[in-house]
Amino acid sequence: MTRFYRALTFVLLAFFFHQKLSSQNYQKLISEVLHQQSPGGTVLISIGDSILYHQSYGKADIELKVSMRNENIYRIASLSKQFTAIAILKLYEEKKLSLKDKITKYIPDYPTNGQSITVEHLLSHTSGIKDYVSTVLFDTNVMKQGKTTLELIDLFKNEPMDFEPGTNYSYSSSGYVLLGYIIEKVSGMSYEEYLKSTVFKPFHLNNTSYDKSQEIVQNRVSGYKGNDGDYKNAEFIDMSLPYSAGSLMSSAEDLFRWNKALKNHEIISGEILKQAYSPFILTSGKRGLHGFGWEIGYVQDVKAVKHSGRINGFISYALYVPEKDIYIVILTNSEDVQNADLTATKLAAMAMGKPYDWSEINLSMAELESLNGIYRNEYGVEKIIRLEDESLLFFDRGRTKNKLVPYAPNAFYVQNTLATFSVERKDGQIQFIENDTYQIKKWTRIDNDIKSIRSKKVRLKDLKKYVGKYEMEPAFYFNVLIENDKLIGQIKNDKKELLPIGKNKFIAKDIDALLTFNLENDKIVSLSLDQGRVIIAKKIK
Repeated sequence: MTRFYRALTFVLLAFFFHQKLSSQNYQKLISEVLHQQSPGGTVLISIGDSILYHQSYGKADIELKVSMRNENIYRIASLSKQFTAIAILKLYEEKKLSLKDKITKYIPDYPTNGQSITVEHLLSHTSGIKDYVSTVLFDTNVMKQGKTTLELIDLFKNEPMDFEPGTNYSYSSSGYVLLGYIIEKVSGMSYEEYLKSTVFKPFHLNNTSYDKSQEIVQNRVSGYKGNDGDYKNAEFIDMSLPYSAGSLMSSAEDLFRWNKALKNHEIISGEILKQAYSPFILTSGKRGLHGFGWEIGYVQDVKAVKHSGRINGFISYALYVPEKDIYIVILTNSEDVQNADLTATKLAAMAMGKPYDWSEINLSMAELESLNGIYRNEYGVEKIIRLEDESLLFFDRGRTKNKLVPYAPNAFYVQNTLATFSVERKDGQIQFIENDTYQIKKWTRIDNDIKSIRSKKVRLKDLKKYVGKYEMEPAFYFNVLIENDKLIGQIKNDKKELLPIGKNKFIAKDIDALLTFNLENDKIVSLSLDQGRVIIAKKIK
């Protein structure tokens, strides 16, 4: 018996040591995103029905210096779409609507321009209806005005369609506004009352509700914008505007209960939930990026469902790995918190025991250069891979350059992301298999006539002749300046280092852009900026 107790004690000590070590690892990662003396947040990690980690960081109210607590309540923004989608699917399960129903069944005067827009198109962001948040009508003045649901629909219903329904994918909060209206028409209740009676109360989500700014809500936190100590209160938004696309507020533990009720099939059946967790298939046969209310992706090649939310003063993120029964929630009271998605994915990988942990290896310049080329994926998108100095870069024409870092002879990760590329060579052809945590894509080289670039050394006094103000169009300028002995190109507040590659020729270090300074009588008179199309900017100063 004594041996038994000794063995049991050893096992328990090992378990608690492992838990403590895991918590320290989680905390180290989270502290890179959330800080104690600024707007903060709450993070929850669970496996099965057990909460492994539940901690809060930073301030719930900066002005009153009130620290964040686990029971605090946040606006969850687009995480609200999960609730809207499940409400629709519940009505579908009860045979009160069909996912194939045309939206004109519920909104007869909606202008579909002869197109057939269905409920499942709205759920999967494949309707082609323009996202009202991106329209010119949705400005700071509109954000302060309360609107009825029909007035909100008026903001976007006459906008041109982005594409024929079902043929493409484009994230649209407008679709979820229409779903909220359909819930009201079918149930005979307001969106708020329907969720309260069918989800919030039955499943004891006591800290989850439709956000109303004028009401007193215990434990609700304040929202902020800004960073590095320069914080401001978030801009006001009337919560009738996000409506069923982003109007809810909740706590991390309530979202844990919500996920638990879903996975146990207490709200809708497992068969219907499986539909929500599966990518919608376009008419072309290709996969969309969303199911119904969730994005579909991967954590270390294991399927995950997830979603982010962003609204004035708040960012939210929730991720679930069904196969491992791992759930991650990150809620913050700052709209400028960076990389919540990467952090949640890394936390999930750590909880799986498969952390993202790559070590760079050295490959010869010849090995890297052999990968230069233009690549096309199965969706017809083209990108360039090019060796610049000693870095292999991957980018869209005219867009940000991403560094491919080798961690195995035929494997790379994309710096500052969780995307990986594996190289396959066959019959003289090169393909990259990309796993970017959302999709697995195959890139095939279609042109290898891409030359490596090596920057040249130019004396500081010779760089100074390029300094000046260049007018790209009336009242829109490209400024060239010297900072820390480097030549910098600046448009508004965006600065990029410029690297010399030839006589009067430069490339931007971080973005695909070629600059040529044009001379007349040995004097610089303009520059040509090439990012897929050439813009001539006259030197005016």
